[in-house]
Amino acid sequence: MPSLNLSNLFRRGADRRSLKERAADLRASFSAGRSLAPAQLAPGSAEAKAAWRAACHQHSIRALPLHDYPELNHPTGGAWTTRGLMRAMEAGEITVAEFAQLQPIASERELRLAEITHELRIGELFALAHADEYPVASDQDASAPRTPDPVLAAIASSQSAEAVMTAFAASVAGRRMTDAERIQEDAIERDQRATRAAVWATVPTTAEGRAALVRYAAFQAELAFGADWRAKARQEFCGDFLLAALAAVEAETEREGA
Repeated sequence: MPSLNLSNLFRRGADRRSLKERAADLRASFSAGRSLAPAQLAPGSAEAKAAWRAACHQHSIRALPLHDYPELNHPTGGAWTTRGLMRAMEAGEITVAEFAQLQPIASERELRLAEITHELRIGELFALAHADEYPVASDQDASAPRTPDPVLAAIASSQSAEAVMTAFAASVAGRRMTDAERIQEDAIERDQRATRAAVWATVPTTAEGRAALVRYAAFQAELAFGADWRAKARQEFCGDFLLAALAAVEAETEREGA
């Protein structure tokens, strides 16, 4: 497969700010959200859910400048990620030189997104807000050391992006969007695609992560097909597999909670 034509990709106009300048602005803004999440929130409480929604809103605001990376625009939509670049280089879709040019930019962007997610405690608040969806561990289980599964953080970021889009859609429902709002919508959609892709690219390392990934797949199916997603999923390729996997996860959860 021929490599992508990136000859004009790195030409920055006089009015465009450098990567270092953008990164400096982002670092300066990180302290603004450090105290958004209360230290103690009851799992599943209204306060936890409100804090989760507030964090999602702040995530949207603070992550918006990170969509200003035209160098990373993917030919088929979305943005290049470090993982995607590696796979593209291994498949011969881009050259080593192109990878070397784009990888530091993609890595910088992902670092900033990770810092925002960390500062806003997205993973923690997601778990607290959705506490009712997880089985309760016994005292014996609680004493055993646990290793965080990387897919859980990826899912939390994607859930955040989906919540941001839901809130944005509600804010413009029933009226014509302004040009600025259309630009904002495009940025939010790119974040949706990027965070979804990150989930699908992350391999769970624990049983908890595998179960969460199945539930996430069902969540995405509901977003795509609506409330009657189960019936529509059966008409799609692998729909039966998804439903069977979800049933197995739910059955296992019920057994653990019995």
